[in-house]
Amino acid sequence: DLSRQLVREIKPDAVFIELDLKRISRAFKSGRPTPGLKIGYQDEQGNLQIGTVAEPPTGPSAIIYKILSRAMYEKLESDGFIPGAEFMNAVEEGLDQGATIVLGDRDMDLTLKRIAQALASTGPTKVQEADKKLTRAIVKQYERAGALGTDEYNDVVEKLKTKDTTELLMNIFKEEVPQIYDALVGERDKYMANNIDKLSQFQSIVAVMGSGHLKGVSDNLVQLGWSTSAKVC
Repeated sequence: DLSRQLVREIKPDAVFIELDLKRISRAFKSGRPTPGLKIGYQDEQGNLQIGTVAEPPTGPSAIIYKILSRAMYEKLESDGFIPGAEFMNAVEEGLDQGATIVLGDRDMDLTLKRIAQALASTGPTKVQEADKKLTRAIVKQYERAGALGTDEYNDVVEKLKTKDTTELLMNIFKEEVPQIYDALVGERDKYMANNIDKLSQFQSIVAVMGSGHLKGVSDNLVQLGWSTSAKVC
């Protein structure tokens, strides 16, 4: 897949992924640590820390090691909430390359709290209207595919996953329920961009995140002084 291929070809010093500790912590299994494994994670004050797993691991290092163990992948998949195979593939390849793995997303509990606040202030009627509009936009894309042959249909379905389609849906989401959009997407875009900006000690970075975050994170990085040298995948 693309994330594994990018990490393998670029051989980055760091692999940044759209995950935080809590999103997958309950799936951990115990295992032996890997001395020298370099990890980026958020401390209790929200600062990005770059550390090395020691043996035996304690505190955050113990949790981090379990995140990166192969047993975790199996447990996540069996529980039905694997957070994107592309993330796990990037982590696995990054470890093979000796890269630092950076868990750069905002704490899940804070995101859920912000979503709850946004839902309360937005109201159920507006949420339902936004859901209907998003559904219509998606159905409209699929209606075009309905009369096509299998190969053509599959091609249209793949196009639904493209950057342009994602941006269309994100724009509808943002226009209809801006507070919920900010809590779920916009604030995390800024958060992840700020964390990427803190990784200046690394000469090369591969960042792996969902397509709904690509434009927002890119725009925030530009505001932080970054420049675009190639198209976003």
